[in-house]
Amino acid sequence: MEIGEHAKTALWLGAGILIFVICLSSGSYLFQTTSDMNSKMYTLIGTTDRNQKVTLKIEHHYTSTGAEVIQTLHQIQELGTAIEVDGQRLDSSIDPDELDVSFINMNRPYRTTYIRDTAGRLMLVKYDISEETTQP
Repeated sequence: MEIGEHAKTALWLGAGILIFVICLSSGSYLFQTTSDMNSKMYTLIGTTDRNQKVTLKIEHHYTSTGAEVIQTLHQIQELGTAIEVDGQRLDSSIDPDELDVSFINMNRPYRTTYIRDTAGRLMLVKYDISEETTQP
């Protein structure tokens, strides 16, 4: 080995040690910030009230016209879910062309309710005559 070879080896060894120190300090910083974030999250969860639940409150019920109810009934097979209008339940396998819609009042608004299962899939669309308009 020549003297130039020793210098080259020392230079590569120094660069390797420098890279190792940079990686070590970056890892230490990442570990410290993750630890701080976990402790802050633990404190935040510990201070929350476990009896309090946040829900979305809808002040006014959405209303549909009788025409919108009939339009939904004509799309019942595409929806793939049952529809209930004023207590009369219609299954999704019913043929919309042979459906008698004479029981639907076109002049009254219907309150719409969507019923879903625990996975969030739509199970039933419910239309009831709105109480706001049934008062004399």
